[in-house]
Amino acid sequence: MKNLQFINSLWLASVVFALLTPRVSAGEAKHSSVYNSDIHLLRELNLPFTKAAHLLAQQSTQAETVKVTGVKLNSTDTGFEVILETTEGAKLQINTNSKGNTYIADIPNTKLQGNAFRQAKPVEGITEVTVTNQDDNSIRVMVLGAAGAPKIELFDSNKGLIFAVTPLVLPVQPQQPKPHSTYST
Repeated sequence: MKNLQFINSLWLASVVFALLTPRVSAGEAKHSSVYNSDIHLLRELNLPFTKAAHLLAQQSTQAETVKVTGVKLNSTDTGFEVILETTEGAKLQINTNSKGNTYIADIPNTKLQGNAFRQAKPVEGITEVTVTNQDDNSIRVMVLGAAGAPKIELFDSNKGLIFAVTPLVLPVQPQQPKPHSTYST
């Protein structure tokens, strides 16, 4: 008896639910503007850049370009100096690395006025020094060592940015004296 009442109550609740629920066929889906306005496809989202190249590019476009008006080489006791002549040497951000015998310095937000600079064999132990525009907004300084990458120290001065270059010089091996053979008879 209780089972029959339960089944009747369940049947009645199902009928009421079916009558109160709006009918929707598969082809006529209604869209609610409340839900659709909050859902975006992933490709539609403007996500922040997370790669270093993008972040550096953004920083490069925001900074003003520093003009390098000339390049000079000065001899020193330990090697020589490469001087990038500018009044704003302290503003420059230098990215350096060494590959094999070559020291490379990339300087964003700079422009070399005039022609590229090249000096072959400025001192013993250095094969070549070049300063070139990489693009409209960066300079590359390359120092090619004969026996290995040179030691470089960077300084700011009122003249500009100074690269103090000390070439890698391998120690000269003293020649071994040839053994003398003595023959006795």
